[in-house]
Amino acid sequence: MTRSTLSLVTLATSLGLVACVHSTDVEIGNPIHTGKVEDNRITRPHSYAEQHHGLPPGTLTDEARLTTMSDAKVCFAFTMHELVAIDGNQVKATLAGSKKGTLERPLVQVTPATMRTYTGLVPERRQVGHETVCTRKDQYNVCQGWETRPTYTTEMVPGPVNVHELKGNLCFKNGGELTEQTDYIKLAVKVPTLGKPELAANGNPFAMGFGAFGPNEARNEFAWGLVGAPKKQ
Repeated sequence: MTRSTLSLVTLATSLGLVACVHSTDVEIGNPIHTGKVEDNRITRPHSYAEQHHGLPPGTLTDEARLTTMSDAKVCFAFTMHELVAIDGNQVKATLAGSKKGTLERPLVQVTPATMRTYTGLVPERRQVGHETVCTRKDQYNVCQGWETRPTYTTEMVPGPVNVHELKGNLCFKNGGELTEQTDYIKLAVKVPTLGKPELAANGNPFAMGFGAFGPNEARNEFAWGLVGAPKKQ
């Protein structure tokens, strides 16, 4: 879909001229309808953060895969990466399905988080000069005192970069919310992080991975389009 086409769809949707269309990452047969789970791995690359930290492509990629979908349960395997330590004991996830509400509180099983150190780029603060600033003004706003201070800049220089990885499995109880007619599911995963990474040279949080946002957590969403039984009239 071109950007022009996307703009027209967005405009039509805002005007209520088209039905709601879910954005999905991959489309497979609905396992409850087909009796099998097709290949459905979804990846979420963080190329910008990798480039800023001098990491190999794919180092920070998150991923999820639907492993089971039945009348009784819906299960996923997931992998999350961050530039700070990950707390695997407090993984939270929700599963939204088409027109059937949201499933919460899955059974979570994770393996201990691991860490790998790469030779990449780290921020370093360096003095680059001096500046003279006013430190005191009179009642007429005329400066009465001056002070010379050092000026600094932050640059990315070679150094060790730690990448933390968490792998696990999630299983939601399916109490009839998801059926063979469900045509869409979206998994949202949130994992607490222990601290925040340092700012990149330009102060851009997007260069630091998702752990740079919000209340110290790594998070991502994955969406599957499902082709199932025809809708009942």
